[in-house]
Amino acid sequence: MLDTTSRTIRYYEQLGLIHSTRETPSAPRRLDAENIEQLRRILFLRKIGLSLDEIAIVCREKKDAAELIRSKSVVLSGQISALMERVKLLKRVIEAAEKNEDIYALDLQRESEKLDASHLRTAEIIVNLLLSRRFAEITPYLQPEVREHLTPELIENAWAKFMEMCGAYAAVIKRETEGVIVKYYLQFEKNGIMIVIPFDGEMPAGLLLKCWNEKEQ
Repeated sequence: MLDTTSRTIRYYEQLGLIHSTRETPSAPRRLDAENIEQLRRILFLRKIGLSLDEIAIVCREKKDAAELIRSKSVVLSGQISALMERVKLLKRVIEAAEKNEDIYALDLQRESEKLDASHLRTAEIIVNLLLSRRFAEITPYLQPEVREHLTPELIENAWAKFMEMCGAYAAVIKRETEGVIVKYYLQFEKNGIMIVIPFDGEMPAGLLLKCWNEKEQ
């Protein structure tokens, strides 16, 4: 019915996400209508990218799945921006290779594509707006085609999700630049957050939030 395997169903049952019944120990497992619907929801959430830990939060704590999906959208948008930058570099490498040029010289060329002071100011403004929870003021700094995905509501939900696990804000640990990407490492009471801001031209092409731990780093 749901295009999945019995092994997957057993695994979800071991995790406590669904429950089956048996008439006897040797009889086949049976899922009632409620658990079949639960399984359908789990498979759908997996398809759109939620982890089993996130799905467990939805199932066990009755959290709103839409909130996690909005947060996932923000993360994916940032990852897409980073991948687009990688694709651009790969195209340049291919073009250089086809012309028998030194592809490794492109690395030196990328080093010359440093962010200027205006990029760094924009990144600093975005970080300060996040910390002061002025999410509606962030989107005007983003590229127009990015704004429809990274709405203030999406950013707010993603930020709130990280706040739950990190506690109170402590300080900015460091700022790094990597080509056209700015990274801020922020320390909080329980953990840290890395804010990744990739630029394409004059404006940021995305915004990525990641958990960061100084010991792990």
